[in-house]
Amino acid sequence: MLSSLTKGLELEKKMCDAHGIPVLPLSPQERMRSILAYRNDRRLFKRVCSMSGEPMISAYHKDTPFPVIKSSLWWGDEWEAMGCGFVPDTNQPFFPQFATLQSQVPREGTSVVNSENCEYNSHTRDSKNGYLNHLSAQCENVLYSHLMISCTDCVDGISNTECTLCFDCGFVKQCYECVKCEESSNCTDCHFSYQLRGCSNCLLCTNLTGKKFYYRNQPCTPEEFATLKSSLLDGDSATYTATCKEYEALKTSSPQRATHTLNCEDVLGEHLTDSKHCYGCFDIRSSEDCFNLWNGGSNDVIHGYSILLPRSQSVFSCVTIRGCQNIFFSSNCWNSNDLWYCDNCVNCADCFGCVGLKKKRHCFFNVQHSPSEYEALARDWRERMIAGKEWGEFFPMQHSPFCYNESAAQDFFPMTQHDIVSEGLRYREFDDAVARSEGSAKEATRPPVHLSSLQEGMILDCPACSLRYRIVQQEIDFYQKMHVPPPQQCPECRLTARIVERCPYSLVSRKCSNCSIDLETVYTEQKAPQVLCETCYMEKVF
Repeated sequence: MLSSLTKGLELEKKMCDAHGIPVLPLSPQERMRSILAYRNDRRLFKRVCSMSGEPMISAYHKDTPFPVIKSSLWWGDEWEAMGCGFVPDTNQPFFPQFATLQSQVPREGTSVVNSENCEYNSHTRDSKNGYLNHLSAQCENVLYSHLMISCTDCVDGISNTECTLCFDCGFVKQCYECVKCEESSNCTDCHFSYQLRGCSNCLLCTNLTGKKFYYRNQPCTPEEFATLKSSLLDGDSATYTATCKEYEALKTSSPQRATHTLNCEDVLGEHLTDSKHCYGCFDIRSSEDCFNLWNGGSNDVIHGYSILLPRSQSVFSCVTIRGCQNIFFSSNCWNSNDLWYCDNCVNCADCFGCVGLKKKRHCFFNVQHSPSEYEALARDWRERMIAGKEWGEFFPMQHSPFCYNESAAQDFFPMTQHDIVSEGLRYREFDDAVARSEGSAKEATRPPVHLSSLQEGMILDCPACSLRYRIVQQEIDFYQKMHVPPPQQCPECRLTARIVERCPYSLVSRKCSNCSIDLETVYTEQKAPQVLCETCYMEKVF
């Protein structure tokens, strides 16, 4: 069986040969780390709009050197990026000059599109009444969650789809009124459970399908279930913490499905849906012929993060691409085609080294050219970049608009402050981040806060990071409805813990614990002692 790396490298070489890109000796992890350094998934700051002077919430800190403007202004006609263009010096490398252009062009404060009452969110579309969510779409009344699609009335979720009234759940789909469930689908009133499908009224269960009224994988009466549920979900923090520990032990000791894929053909990765011929990919849907694509839904993508709807095709080494075709070494581009080394370009075509352009064609460093002039410049600078060993590389991490620990790279490839600085990258303290903007750091020694004592606007000290955070009425109402205790840490620390707990986005070689067939899975032996191939999992568990 060919490995995901071997199959993926075949796709990479095919695209490189087709577009004149050198095949560099860079691992998929190295490629992805540099890409993720140009993306801030979840950290927000208070600052003022560089154009209007109005207060705003932004993904960019107030100390950034470039102008940052409100989304409504960025997408409007009040400014023009062509005025920032210049002719680059042919005696100087490409990347430092491109960084100079980036520092002059206004950036969008935060990506919240077609949403209502979602100011304190990032990367949010078509949503309503959200608070401190990141990467959400078509959601309503969702709080403190990450990667949520079409969810309603949910809190503290990660990677959930079409769910309602779910708390502290991860990688669940079409679930209703569930607490602390993971890797489950089509479940109702299930709690502290793992890998359930089509179940209802289950407590502390794993690897069940189509079951109703079960406790620790054994049937129980509706009356017994109601009593047990009331005792476990009593709003008390100590009870919840103890039950979570029991659940984690139960999950670790249970047989683990090697990969969670649905309706896929010839794929290697984790959390793939409706896809085929995709290798080393994670959290993707409706994709084909992709290698090293994370959080995506497109075709022919090699090394990409957040290549999502509208779908794109033929993308190489890019981050945040929507509705594009033939995009190479670029970031934050929408509805464009044939771009090379571009950033924040919308409705553009045949551009090279451009930033913040809208509805432009045949531009180089934000300067308009005739088609023949553009082609000559592109060829000339390609040769210069090849000679300078820049061609085929993504933008250097040192030139990212974000400090390393602000970026998504920190979530997937965490580094200490010492290591970040030693690598020549920037590091930032988060005392003034939005989620922690209510006070300064102080020693947190408070006892657990009970649900009955919560009040809107209450300021709490996080015992994990010693910084303060605010309680909102929306979450109090949710906790009371679900009979769950208020989380004892700030939203930032809770999300960081969930990200740390999830499996790394890398595959390891294992053997099926039952039939010994070779596997590629995200689950190490420490994370899951028993890993089963799909055939054995279905036979042994169900």
